[in-house]
Amino acid sequence: MARSLTRSARLAVASLIVTALAAQALIGAASDNYSLMRPFFWFTTVGGAVTAFCLTMLAIRPDSDSAPAFATFRAATTVYMFVVAVTWVFALTQTDMEFGIPEAWIDVSLHVFAPLFMLVDWLVNPPQAPPNKAAIAGTALIPAVFLIYAVVLPEQAL
Repeated sequence: MARSLTRSARLAVASLIVTALAAQALIGAASDNYSLMRPFFWFTTVGGAVTAFCLTMLAIRPDSDSAPAFATFRAATTVYMFVVAVTWVFALTQTDMEFGIPEAWIDVSLHVFAPLFMLVDWLVNPPQAPPNKAAIAGTALIPAVFLIYAVVLPEQAL
């Protein structure tokens, strides 16, 4: 029972992320000053897409993280979403800038709910294989650079 509930929750959150990303693109496309390419330069969009893929794989094949490579991918994805949440809380919400996020539910889904779910899922359902710590350190470089960029120059990060 618990395993099927976990699989369902993972698939539901993956679906929420994909829906939020699609809604953001569709709503944005209706405005005159919105570029469909712009969200692909946001770490939230890339992190959300990677998270949706990771959660879908875990929902379809729960034993995916018994492979060290996938456990490492899952660890990196969890770190990415943590960086998304930290960046949003400490840098982006502290400004008066318009982020181009058309609906509040999209903002909360991508910046709060998805990162919290990834963290709780990791703590409650840790990977079956240990992730490669050296590889995680390497993958953490990408969000670390983005985090520094967004904190120092939040206007340019949009």
